[in-house]
Amino acid sequence: MPANKGRTSEIKKRVAAVRSKKDNPGEPVYFNVQLLSATPAGKAMKFERLGTLESVLLTGENTLQDIKTSCLKHFQEETKVCDILLGERGPSAREGYKADLSKIVHCRLLQIDDLDEVNKKASTSKSKNTERSVEPEGPLKYLKPEKSTQPSTIMKSIVVPKSVHPSIYMKAGHLIESNKAIFELTLEKFNVEKMEWCDPIFAKFVINKGEFSRGGFQKVFKAKCIKGGLERGYYLLKFPLDDEPWENPSVAGDPNIPRKSVQMHSLAQYFASRMSFEAPGEFGECFKYTTPYFTTVNDVAATLEEYLGDGTFVKHINNNGDFVQGDDKDEVMMKAETFMHFSYVKSNEALMVTDIQGIRYYLTDPEVASKQALDGDKRFFCEGNCSIVAITNFLENHECKVNKFCKLFGFDKE
Repeated sequence: MPANKGRTSEIKKRVAAVRSKKDNPGEPVYFNVQLLSATPAGKAMKFERLGTLESVLLTGENTLQDIKTSCLKHFQEETKVCDILLGERGPSAREGYKADLSKIVHCRLLQIDDLDEVNKKASTSKSKNTERSVEPEGPLKYLKPEKSTQPSTIMKSIVVPKSVHPSIYMKAGHLIESNKAIFELTLEKFNVEKMEWCDPIFAKFVINKGEFSRGGFQKVFKAKCIKGGLERGYYLLKFPLDDEPWENPSVAGDPNIPRKSVQMHSLAQYFASRMSFEAPGEFGECFKYTTPYFTTVNDVAATLEEYLGDGTFVKHINNNGDFVQGDDKDEVMMKAETFMHFSYVKSNEALMVTDIQGIRYYLTDPEVASKQALDGDKRFFCEGNCSIVAITNFLENHECKVNKFCKLFGFDKE
């Protein structure tokens, strides 16, 4: 009950801060964002919801540009373009837009390469409505420098073919099999709040059949989304170690293992989202997890999630509760400890999110340690559940009273 009162109080404070921004310009202001897919899908042509609501810190004023900048910074997608929609079916917000920050703001993130397609659709729609002088209701038209009507004086670039040894040429005389395959996948997310699987979405991928990486429980392949209900870009497809999706797809293990993995991953994502919402402003940047999906390839069960990128991947805490870093802990490590402590407190000490790893504040591949490891002959969560061993290990090594981030949540007083 006290925790619920504290959360309600925090929500009221943030709503009050939004409404009194002019009177308290120094107070941090947050607004709730629902991330949407880049392209609409389904008969209703709605933009698909991606993940749960995110609490975003407003950087600057309540202007369209500052709201976009805040979203890009929060989702760590500064290389993309942010489009704010007036609803799940659009249209895009235009200059002069003032958001009601006490309500949900709908946002989608576009690749720079998508802008040509967006502009083309908007331009086509506008030309069809020229006689009626009606502004198109399609996606926001991003302005690009106008092309000059003067003949270009720039010389056409010349591509010089790379020199190849003559012995290589004959290889073209034999069949060279492609290492890539195209699949249209059915993807399912898990809703933690409702404890049910969501309606499936569909997307087409180009999958590299060469192994991208391998962990203790799964092997990973890189895939590129080229069409459908997911944002175009790179994703990781993960199979249990013993499964063979390419050479011998009949060799497949228990499909429930990837499903439980998605459930566990979604639970960690839920705790991270909840911590982000409840954290005071001085906490700073919070963790977020990739969004996991269940799917099948050649009838072999797998999971799919966003590719984190090419940054430095760091493991902070193992699934057995051991700290990877030594005594010289950085801010991310201290927040990783606070996040594990947060999940333990919010679950009424029934479980703890472990295996904290990723690139900076963007995490993936969690495990969950539960006090009760078995329910009859069935295991809770997945094979990486180290149960009470991990929980005890963490609590013995975690120095809550000297962790400034734990203090912000009041964990040091428990």
